[in-house]
Amino acid sequence: MATRLPVDFDPVLLQADLETCDEFAWVSHGAGATVGWSCLALRAHDGRVNDPTQGPAGAARWRDTPLLARCSYFRFVLGALAERYTLASVRVSALEPQGRVAEHTDETAPMRIHVPIVTNPEAVLELDGVEHRWQAGEAWLGDFSRPHRAWNGGATRRVHLLAVVR
Repeated sequence: MATRLPVDFDPVLLQADLETCDEFAWVSHGAGATVGWSCLALRAHDGRVNDPTQGPAGAARWRDTPLLARCSYFRFVLGALAERYTLASVRVSALEPQGRVAEHTDETAPMRIHVPIVTNPEAVLELDGVEHRWQAGEAWLGDFSRPHRAWNGGATRRVHLLAVVR
């Protein structure tokens, strides 16, 4: 299940901060049936940008990474979300053209907000059997303890900002 949140963010400003992210080496995330999936941490339990783990939502301490310090609009987005939700780990997640994320569940960090930054009509996230094609700047809350997978059949990269909420 996914619910559209009553807030939108500026895709142009999101993409400007994404350019800063591209100055860092993205970390491959996943193996096996997962292809072309990478991420960078904006907030991690150790404050390292190259920590791809989400960690448990209830972890006591989350620290902003040096990358988040350089991304003023991402900080604005997180501030707006933090007015309604307690945020834990935060990352940007990229799925390359023709990439795919194998079906799985996230038991340690089930509730998550997705804010698409860059997408295309062939980028799909399937959550609990329902296909979603979210647009840049929208904010969605989903229960990722349910089975989910993603694929990008388009010619451009799909990138989302992901925030685990408690």
